[in-house]
Amino acid sequence: MTDDADHGSPPPPDAPPSGDPPPARGGPEGVPTGGVQDVRMPDDERRPRLALILIPLVALAAVSVVLAALGWSEATDANAERDDADEARRVAAEFGEAYLSFDTDDVEGATDRLLTLATETFADEFESTRAPSIEELFAAGDTVTRASVQDVFTGELDGDRTRALVVVDIDASGPEGEQRLVGLSFVLELVREDSTWLVDAVGPAPFPEVVGGSAGDAPASPGPSAPTPSTTTPGSTPAG
Repeated sequence: MTDDADHGSPPPPDAPPSGDPPPARGGPEGVPTGGVQDVRMPDDERRPRLALILIPLVALAAVSVVLAALGWSEATDANAERDDADEARRVAAEFGEAYLSFDTDDVEGATDRLLTLATETFADEFESTRAPSIEELFAAGDTVTRASVQDVFTGELDGDRTRALVVVDIDASGPEGEQRLVGLSFVLELVREDSTWLVDAVGPAPFPEVVGGSAGDAPASPGPSAPTPSTTTPGSTPAG
């Protein structure tokens, strides 16, 4: 009798199903008194908070991209300007050497090489006013001049124009013997035509202006410089 009563009686109402742990006691319903409380925020509350975090990050990333693009653009412009200046300097040096290098045996060829580095305006003026004097000078005997460029200084680019100061040494040989002229300087006006730098004019290097003192105290003229364009004669040597 006792065994049947034990086996047949139902479990108490508060008893958990067999195998489940008993609920925690002592706290609010459904919240254990011990351990970590698992409180999850509803999705509709999490989305605004995520937006508040992501929006500043996206804005910061956008600003970084813009700054990087601006930095790249400035670097590209600086590189392009440096390349332009280097090309203008190269043309000025090549022209400076050809401008004062002639040989009796090939005056025409030397002239043609020079004019490939010049504008049409300069070429027309050179052929009409200077080439005859050069041919006459070098026809007189076995005369050779060789110019070697020592320095080239270019100014700032002004759009498609710039200036260059060229300093050359000249070695000349002829019937009178050999001579050497050191530190001859002249200024080139360069223009860019169809992405190519060309020489448009040649002038003497400017002398410094003397300020103060009397006229009799003016110092002697500094070292040699190129004569004015109307009297330039490549290969000529200064009077002793």
